Order: sequence, then C-alpha cells, then structure tokens
Amino acid sequence: MTVSIKVHRGTDAIGGTCIEVGAEGGRIVLDLGMPLMENGGGDIPKELQDDPSTANGMVPSVEGLTEADHATPVLGVILSHAHPDHSGLLNHVPDAIPIWMSGESRALIATGNIFYGEKMCLDAALKHTLIFKHEDPFDLGPFRITSFLMDHSAFGSSSLLIEVEGKRILYSGDLRAHGRKKALFWGLPQKVGHIDCMFMEGTTFGGKHHDGFDDEQAVEEGMAKAFSADHATFVLGSGSNVDWLVSLYRACKRTNKTLVLDLYQFYLLKQLKQFSKALPPHKGDHIRVFYPCSQAKALDRSGNKSFLYGDTLARKISREEICASAGNMVIRLSVYEMRRLAEMIGDVEQSVFIYSMWQGYLERDPSMAEFPRNYGCEWISIHTSGHAWREDLQKLTQKIAPDRLVPIHTLQGDDFSKYFDNVVRIQDGEELRL
Repeated sequence: MTVSIKVHRGTDAIGGTCIEVGAEGGRIVLDLGMPLMENGGGDIPKELQDDPSTANGMVPSVEGLTEADHATPVLGVILSHAHPDHSGLLNHVPDAIPIWMSGESRALIATGNIFYGEKMCLDAALKHTLIFKHEDPFDLGPFRITSFLMDHSAFGSSSLLIEVEGKRILYSGDLRAHGRKKALFWGLPQKVGHIDCMFMEGTTFGGKHHDGFDDEQAVEEGMAKAFSADHATFVLGSGSNVDWLVSLYRACKRTNKTLVLDLYQFYLLKQLKQFSKALPPHKGDHIRVFYPCSQAKALDRSGNKSFLYGDTLARKISREEICASAGNMVIRLSVYEMRRLAEMIGDVEQSVFIYSMWQGYLERDPSMAEFPRNYGCEWISIHTSGHAWREDLQKLTQKIAPDRLVPIHTLQGDDFSKYFDNVVRIQDGEELRL
C-alpha cells in the first residue's frame, strides 16, 4: 500500500510546522504550529498572526481538519512539543478530532493558559487532548505512533516514530545534543531501528543560532561567573526553557545568590516536578517568589488561588526586601517589574543585565535591549541554542541511516545534500509517496 506525506509548512521556514501522513484507512497530522516567518525568512505582518485563518494563509488547509471533509478521515493530531511554532494553531482543530501530546507538553500549555493573554490561550484545544507516554506505542487506525523523549528547550519534547503499511517514518521534532538530556539524542538510533523516511530539523544551519556558548554546562558556568560580584543581577530568559532554568538555579546555588522568580515561573516548575523530581524547587533552597498582582489574579480566576499560600507564601518576597539586599539577588522577572525595581534600587550602573535568549528576538523587538541601556547596566549575553548543531545532526543521521532524509524546520534545506546522504528535497504542499 502507498503511504503519502505532505508538508503543509516547514520546508523553507523555521516554525509553523505541519506534516500530514496518509494511508488507506486514515490520515494523521504532526504539529499545527503558528508560523514565525514567511517562507524564505521574511517577516509576517503582526495582524495576520493576531487573527490566523486559512483565508489569510496562517492556518494550513488540511482537508478534514481545517477545511471541508475528506474521504479519508483525520484520526488525530500529534504534537511533538509545546512551543507555539508547533502548537499555536491547535485551537483550529475540530472538537471531534483528538489531539495527542505528552503530559509535560500539556502541563506547559495548561500553565500558559492561566498566565498568557487570550491570543496565546489554547484552552479549546485542551478540551479534546489525550496523553501519550514516551516509548509506549499507541494506535490510530492503521498508524502505530511512538514518542521518544528528546533533549530540547521545551520540556517533554518528542521525536515521533510513525509505523504504517510496513513503512517507518521518523519526525525529529525539535531536538539537540547539548542540553541536560543529551543521552536521549545519542540513544535515539538504537531505539528507532531502520527508517524509510526521516523528516529532520535544521534550525541552526546558517550559523545565526550560535551565541558563543556550546552547551547548558557552559551557560551555567557563564552565569556563575557573572553572579560572583556584589551587585544586583537582572536576567531575561524564556520561562518554558527548563534546562536553562536549571542552569540559572545551579549558578545561583554555586554563588550563594537568592533567585527571585515570579508566580508564573514558580507555578510552572511545581507542575513539572511530577515528571522529574530532580527539578527545582527543593526544600530549603535559595528560591524566593515575587507576587505580581496580575499573576495572582490569574491564579485566582483559574481556580488555583490555593497556590498563593502554603510553600509559595513561605517563599514570598516584596520589592522592599529585594531592594534591601539587591547585591545578593538574581532577579528573573518581567522587564516591567525589573524597571520598577531598578528605579527603587537607584544606583544600578554596576548591576548586570543578562540576556539569555536567541539574538534574533532582539532584531524583531529592539525594545528588549532598552532596560540595560536606560539604566546603565552592563549587558551580557549568555545563551545556547535549543536546536542541534549541524555536526551533531550529521553524526545522528549516519547512525540512523534513513533511506530518505527530508529537510524541515529550516531556511537552508537546499544545503542539506552537502552534509547528508539520501536527501529528498520537497516543497510545501508537495506530496511524497512511500
């Protein structure tokens, strides 16, 4: 029997990934992400992202999913991980179609639904979500699907193995080999066996994602060095990047600094501890929690008011306490709250502002750099990519040795054949048959 595969978005862009796999008896969709860019890397007008639809091209036209019914039903949408460029359009999935994801991804999305604005809320999607366990296969019609937990900057990320009609298809999702779970990356070839077709991300091709730190251990070392002086340290980083949060936590512990988190960050860590007991917080550690009014109200509205008490309340810290011991504080709050604190502290010219995200975000939103410029803080960039280096992907694919290798989640798909064997280059909307 023939297996058909169509990439609706992702062959010439980073983000917005959507892959359709069809066989006799049904179809499945892998990811339904909000696009970050036009094909080729051009900017997308914000008004289109704010109101995505099939009419304006933001939502891919998948028959039976976002468009009119198709003779072969969509049996489910399978999510590789919770980053918005893979999950951001899940509200467009009809209620009758199940959305499968890891428990970790669901926790990330559910937490975001409490604290994020309406445009990023995926409440509708979670009403018909089902949970898969890593390395525990499940069946949808003729498809057998297995998730393999991966090292990535989104907690609970999966590579997905699809077995159907005697064919074995591997979708890498987003992955890397330089985080705190690198063994998962290198163990993948032994787990998946022979692969007929592999869809592999190539985000870092082109070199723009290397920020000078090779791995999370180097990030931890860099932050510990920056924390060693007796001054306030302000930190801007992604709240969902749990590996980075662990690096931040460990660097504070090594330098005897108090780590100040907001309610969103502390709530998320507490939700994710059900999947990894080793994650912070730990009893008697150096984390204190700041209570932004808007976040406290969000917890109350969502029925989670009790979270504001107990262990969280015992860790509560006020602006006055932070300012009184500013030299011992590592402050990971919103830029708005950091501005208020900087004005209260007063003399922050000797303080440090650590930027710990992809440099490309600064090009899209230069205002992120205004804080250290306005207050005279020293700017330090300490970050490593959430995506695999090309050299690691080469080693991985040499071990997997897929019969076909299809570039995805990349702006350099045409370059893959320089570094990999058996590359099959397709375009968005083009059908590949196995």
